[in-house]
Amino acid sequence: MKDYREAQSDLSSTMLNAEMLRTELDATRDALHFSMTEVTKARVELEIHLEQGQNMMNLLVDLRTRVETLVLCVQAAIHSGFPVRVEDNLFTAVEQF
Repeated sequence: MKDYREAQSDLSSTMLNAEMLRTELDATRDALHFSMTEVTKARVELEIHLEQGQNMMNLLVDLRTRVETLVLCVQAAIHSGFPVRVEDNLFTAVEQF
C-alpha cells in the first residue's frame, strides 16, 4: 500500500510538472508569435521607407535635370545676343521687339 501511495504521489507531481511545462510552453509560443508579428511589421515599415527614399531620389534627379535645363536656357539666352532685362517679377515682364 505504501508503494501505491508513493507511486500516486509521484504521478500527481509529474502531472503537475507537465501542466506547468505546458503553461510555460503556451506563454513562450505566444511571446514568439508576438515577436514574429513585430518583425513582420518592422519589415513592412522598412519597405515603405525604402520606397519613399527611392521616390525622393527620383524627385531629386528630376529637379536637378530641370535646374540644369534652366541653366542651359539662361546661357543660351545670354549667348544669343538678345537683350535680356532683369525683372523683379518674371511673370509681368514684357518683351521688347
